[in-house]
Amino acid sequence: MLHCEHGFESDANGCDVCRCRSRPAPPPPITDNRECSPVRCRQYCEHGWKKDARGCDICECAEPCPEVMCMLHCEHGFESDSNGCDVCRCREQPACSEVMCDMYCEHGFEKDANDCDICRCRSGPAPPPPRTDNRECPPVRCRQYCEHGWKKDARGCDICEC
Repeated sequence: MLHCEHGFESDANGCDVCRCRSRPAPPPPITDNRECSPVRCRQYCEHGWKKDARGCDICECAEPCPEVMCMLHCEHGFESDSNGCDVCRCREQPACSEVMCDMYCEHGFEKDANDCDICRCRSGPAPPPPRTDNRECPPVRCRQYCEHGWKKDARGCDICEC
């Protein structure tokens, strides 16, 4: 598998090819859907509509997304290209908004799936943060691919289980 720091190059159809980009891809055009007129089309498109240069839907069917084989484990999912297809680049962690609650929580607030505080008190002290240094951990010698990464043992070391 090929890992490309700036993602893969694209062919004429916008599909990833097995060559690395030399620099980051330009961001897709940002559009506020209020600028787009609704698509008035009588055909059914299994994979949704194609988009124009502004990012607005047009009355043409989109091609299905190609399957991208990617060896990255992305905690927050993959980035998408201008067609909405996954690319082999991890999404950054979403920014958390500040919690505005009318209560004091002795042990702090609970967290949501993005590790952001929510307006609910934690019942006990926060668990210790996960280990980040793997200097004491032996390397994982395993021949299986784990799409979501390896399980960890009690010391925080990777083990050969998905």
